[in-house]
Amino acid sequence: MSIFGLIAQLRCGGYIAGYGLKKWWFSSFTQAERTLIRKTISKPMSSFNHLDSGSKTVWMHYSEQGNKIEPVAKFLCSLCSWFTSAELRSIGRRIAEEGERQLKTISGADYHYASHNLVQFWFSARNDWPDSLEKLELVCGRQISVSVEARNELRAENKRLKQPIYVPSNEGYNQLCRLLFNQGRFAELEQIATLAKKEKWCGKWDEWIAASQGTPSKIRKSK
Repeated sequence: MSIFGLIAQLRCGGYIAGYGLKKWWFSSFTQAERTLIRKTISKPMSSFNHLDSGSKTVWMHYSEQGNKIEPVAKFLCSLCSWFTSAELRSIGRRIAEEGERQLKTISGADYHYASHNLVQFWFSARNDWPDSLEKLELVCGRQISVSVEARNELRAENKRLKQPIYVPSNEGYNQLCRLLFNQGRFAELEQIATLAKKEKWCGKWDEWIAASQGTPSKIRKSK
């Protein structure tokens, strides 16, 4: 390592230092790429503005119920969502893959929200690499694997806060249905859409079920 590289690592702070990601940060990206990453996320009100500068810190979730350190997997998966445009997806892939490796450290609602961003990233990259569709199907399956646990946590939180019981969308179910439809895997599509409907996630499950059975619907193949 050059003296300049050593100085850069010693000066690295912010979230990268706070989450212990220095080794990954410097080995995964060139100096030019790190500069591009900073430029991309340096927007007004961005929660990533202190990515690798300033005091060593981590993401915090502040609420009336107390402050909570957000896990590194959620941090990385959220970060990759900034890199879905075609010219940035090579960088986004490396962030997404590190986020995937960190998923094993979380569960439930945290896993649900982290993998939501991964599904959106791999959908944006579905035509970029030979393994993109395989990656998309994998992250969809991972989000679905915790769907019941995540749904129960979300409902419990609504109840604790005395809010209406509401379960949001599940991007894993949504995009897996689209993938199966595009690939003509209609038996699997019917099973997945039926399961999503049974778990009461928001989505156009009846339309997907109809499409899987050959019934005319508004569903169309995507490129």
